[in-house]
Amino acid sequence: MYKDLISIIVPVYNVEKYLEKCLNSLVNQTYKNIEIIVVDDGSTDNSGRIADDFALKYDIVKVIHTKNGGVSAARNAGIENANGEYIAFVDSDDWVDENIFEHLHSMIIKGNYGLSACNLLEEFGTETEQLFETAEFNVCDQKELFNLILDTNYVCGYACNKLFRRDIMGELRFDERLTLCEDIDFCARFACKCEASIYTKAPFYHYRQRKDSMTGDFSYNVRKLSVIKAYENIMPIYARYDAEDYCKLERNYLKINLNLKGRMIVSEIDDKETCDMIEDNIKRYYPIVMRNKNISLSDKVNITLTKMFPALLLRIKQFVLSRKRGLKND
Repeated sequence: MYKDLISIIVPVYNVEKYLEKCLNSLVNQTYKNIEIIVVDDGSTDNSGRIADDFALKYDIVKVIHTKNGGVSAARNAGIENANGEYIAFVDSDDWVDENIFEHLHSMIIKGNYGLSACNLLEEFGTETEQLFETAEFNVCDQKELFNLILDTNYVCGYACNKLFRRDIMGELRFDERLTLCEDIDFCARFACKCEASIYTKAPFYHYRQRKDSMTGDFSYNVRKLSVIKAYENIMPIYARYDAEDYCKLERNYLKINLNLKGRMIVSEIDDKETCDMIEDNIKRYYPIVMRNKNISLSDKVNITLTKMFPALLLRIKQFVLSRKRGLKND
């Protein structure tokens, strides 16, 4: 039953507060043929020591210590040291249900599927303990997979809620130039090689929303331009493989630029070159998105309001999320 080895790669950087919960959720998996590869990406806190303690206690855990190179480099190092027929990625501040890999593996071996995926449950400062014992599944072809990668439900453009077949992955690696949205770039390029996939709507993966994470704050720094680059990377892929859903990519790209504009205003960033680039992107894609009949009216209203009041809408979103976190977040 457990003949297939699953390699679970965990990139780690300064997450001493969360790492033990993450690793405990992995060493206690009901699927027993696993190896857990922890890549300490030059942590300066106690994360490396915590990982080493787990490796001493559990034979299935091995730790790689590297110089800080970012999450893409850490994941790539994990892939290079993985022995499994299947590859999974878990972020070190998240945790998973104890039966996640039992389900993901049982789904992927039902047919000639390149990946299996589950839904994610966003965690805002509290810890959901609901355990899903059953998981209905859905099969999708390559085109639908491209569509679902752009969506915010079930499959999504994350690497962390999926089980990938190693033979299909081949030499594919994460783009180490990207500091954000490297997942969607990787998933889109994997989809090019994947004819069929399978997924469940059951949320076995717990995605912690941290105020201090790269995606959890609403300030601006130059690293966040990586999101623009990641979407520009996948535009030619979608033009070739899923032209019908290219409008969704344009919609998301416009939203990203509007979001970054709001962040720059809120953070009082004075960078004319970047501001001009973002403004040019907005001017180019706003009319394209507004004219497209496949974009919903609610999306168009939201985009128009964000275009008119980018900083205000960002502050409102920040307030709403802070309420979800119970005004404390961890």
